[in-house]
Parts: sequence; structure tokens; C-alpha cells
Amino acid sequence: MGLRDHFVIGTWNCTCDRCGQKRKAYELRREWDGIMTCKRCWEPRQPQDFVRGVADDQSAPWTRPDPEPTYVDPATRPEDVL
Repeated sequence: MGLRDHFVIGTWNCTCDRCGQKRKAYELRREWDGIMTCKRCWEPRQPQDFVRGVADDQSAPWTRPDPEPTYVDPATRPEDVL
């Protein structure tokens, strides 16, 4: 018989899922992932689990269409163009 083998109305013996020690059922708490742990082993959920990403809009605020290509006749000299 151990320390937790005494009679308490409305409860029962069980074990902590993390440390494996025998506890009374009222001493255990359910963690966010569903395991039952004692007060010493209980850990809150990591706050980083609740962080949401922010959309990063990388588009330019305004744009212009590309200009039409300009045809240059290779037979003309640069002096004649001006």
C-alpha cells in the first residue's frame, strides 16, 4: 500500500501520463494535447502555437504597360536619325 491508496469518496486511483506516479483522480489535470498530468508535470500550451502569419503583399503600388518596341532600320546611320 502506498501513499495514494487511501479511500476518498467519489475518486479513484490513477497514474500521471507523464511521470507515471500513482495519484488520485482529482489531482490530475488534462493538458491541451489530451494527456492527464499531475500538478508538478503540467505544462501550459506554447504561446507560439497561436501565432498567425501576416500576408506579405509584394506587388508594386502602381505599374505601367511596357512601351511598344521601336524599329530602327540598320541601313540608316545614327546621324540621319536626328
